[in-house]
Amino acid sequence: MIALLTLLSGLSWAQDGAAAADEPDDFAEVVLVWPDKFARWKDTRWLIATEVVIPTGMVFARTDNQGFRTFAWQIKAVIACDQDYKLGGKHIEVLCEIEDVAIQATSYNRFKREKDKQLVQEVLDELDHKLTNAKVQLQVSDRGSVTNVDLEGLPRKNQREGLINETLRQVTARMMYPFHMKLPKSGVKEGNWPEFDSELMSMPSLDGVRGFTTIVHWMNFYKGYLLVQDIGSGVVEVTSLPSRIEGLNEGVDGGGSASKDVGAGTGADAPTLFSGLGLDEEPAIVVTTWKLHMDGVSIYNVDNGIMEERVWSMSGTPTASNESLLKYWYSGRIQLLGADDDIDIGPTQQISYPGLEVEGLPVWLPADPELAKDLEGFRPGARLNMADQDDPRARKKKKGDEEEEE
Repeated sequence: MIALLTLLSGLSWAQDGAAAADEPDDFAEVVLVWPDKFARWKDTRWLIATEVVIPTGMVFARTDNQGFRTFAWQIKAVIACDQDYKLGGKHIEVLCEIEDVAIQATSYNRFKREKDKQLVQEVLDELDHKLTNAKVQLQVSDRGSVTNVDLEGLPRKNQREGLINETLRQVTARMMYPFHMKLPKSGVKEGNWPEFDSELMSMPSLDGVRGFTTIVHWMNFYKGYLLVQDIGSGVVEVTSLPSRIEGLNEGVDGGGSASKDVGAGTGADAPTLFSGLGLDEEPAIVVTTWKLHMDGVSIYNVDNGIMEERVWSMSGTPTASNESLLKYWYSGRIQLLGADDDIDIGPTQQISYPGLEVEGLPVWLPADPELAKDLEGFRPGARLNMADQDDPRARKKKKGDEEEEE
């Protein structure tokens, strides 16, 4: 297997001729034909590692009216997939079982007091329990696109459970979208082709993503494999949950008003994520627009057409209309596993925000080490110790007292 980490850091783009040295003289004239265009979904296992930094935040919640807002999380999972149902000549349904999953998430203000940490752990444990052995239904095409992602069998007795399920579906979709790569209609051969509005370049949104994105893929024969390199860009607009959400309560004790501000602090001794980032309060953004850039590289097996490995990174810069200064980040890796491969994906737990150190919490370790350099310096206030930050209101009061003394 070619090390994709080396490819990301060492290769130029295919149109510059970087991979041409290992290419057969006649490969440009070859069009590959694979007997089973859905081979990757026939009794296969996969390792998935993804990470998301989303400035608009998402609420991770449990069924007993407890939850917390997170602005960055990592998911690692081992899944087993098989073909389930033929929808037509060019589409099938695939059913994937999540054999094991680890959820590591940051919190907005639940990282200092022990009972806050316990709340986060209990929420994450419940989400872990719901996703372990859960079934993910995919609709896929013979050209490699993933057209729909759904979680099967989650209970929904009320609106709250429906919101929790949709959050889990959005998180799971970020795990499955890296499988999406629409191959050219003219056939699999050396060259480049565009892909418009790829699911990989979508962002979590309440009512669908608006905008336009383009990815240009370059395919070359490389040391017995097909190497596909990607560059993407575009602008998207998403709708996110506002700070006050009916039916979602972040109270530590599980009580209180159903419309309680999920970004509210828990007292003067409880700093927030945004105090560590130099902002006084959580951005109350509902509709946001982002300029996206994406890089990626993947490896296809020449004999059967299976995309055996893919790494990617995507960053989003807020446009001038956005109130937030924070950026969007989405990266990770998928890799084909053997039937008996035993992978340790680590624990489910609360971790520090990337680039920040929080006393008592594990540090953020990038989903792929090679991508770490792109994440460094991604946010303001890097390496601040949030646990030593005063509450923003206390800082303002202190400043006012000093001015009065003068």
